[in-house]
Amino acid sequence: MVYSQMEEMRERLAHSLATLLSQEPKVEQYPQMLQIVNLLEDAGYATGDVNMENPKKFASDLFLSGILSVLVQRAIDMDFKPEVQEIPEELVSMLLPSDGHLD
Repeated sequence: MVYSQMEEMRERLAHSLATLLSQEPKVEQYPQMLQIVNLLEDAGYATGDVNMENPKKFASDLFLSGILSVLVQRAIDMDFKPEVQEIPEELVSMLLPSDGHLD
């Protein structure tokens, strides 16, 4: 199956975010996920009822569900490399427009 750029970037973003969150101590994972949800919602992105049971489900809900398609497209446009990010919140915040709100 041939993946589109959008599908490929969704998978890369979800995998990278899940990996970064999984590297955090268990006690820090939920607060990190909550911080990311708050960051997105403060910037005007509705995340809905995202699953925060574990990092993989959380990252999948955010990026594979399509709710953040605008940010996935932005990642493609800016040739974003999620694999080199080291901090979960920064991976997401770097995708937001510079003013932190929808264009």
